[in-house]
Amino acid sequence: IPISGSSVRPSTPPRTFTKSVDAALAPLRLWGIHILNCINDWLILAQLEHMAVQHRDVVLAHMKELGLRLNAKKSVLSPLQRTTYLGAVWDSTTMQARLSPARIESILTAVTRVKEGRSLTVKQFQRLLGLMAAASNVIPFGLLYMRPLQWWLRTKEFSPRGNPSRMIKVTRRCLRALDMWKKPWFL
Repeated sequence: IPISGSSVRPSTPPRTFTKSVDAALAPLRLWGIHILNCINDWLILAQLEHMAVQHRDVVLAHMKELGLRLNAKKSVLSPLQRTTYLGAVWDSTTMQARLSPARIESILTAVTRVKEGRSLTVKQFQRLLGLMAAASNVIPFGLLYMRPLQWWLRTKEFSPRGNPSRMIKVTRRCLRALDMWKKPWFL
């Protein structure tokens, strides 16, 4: 039964912050508490409702000891069998995950901005690739469906470390690479 909640706001780079929080969560994991961490979003997993409640209380006490504050407005502290975490709806009754409606909308919006003849910045393509990569965790073969766009970008000398303002002109081949990502049923 998942319990989700946001904990703190990072002031360091996301990867560094996540690793620091993972270190702080290590004692909880040693006690058998299953907790997922991504930047300032945590998800507690438990097989039974009473275990979820116990684990929640231990996590909240641990947060308090560490001086971390809970964002109560963004947190869900009661056990749920279906919750949204990191853009996916996790359902423990069906043991399935799918993209949240908000995540589907953000992907469709980003994909519809890609039009033949139009130029987009490297940063816009990075954002689109990021949305696709995050979605690939719950879309069967999602990473494989990203490859055509990645290959196309490679022909355009795309570099994630390059100039984020550099413009790349969209071609018909780019649009074909995004065909599946335009279909709501695929997402």
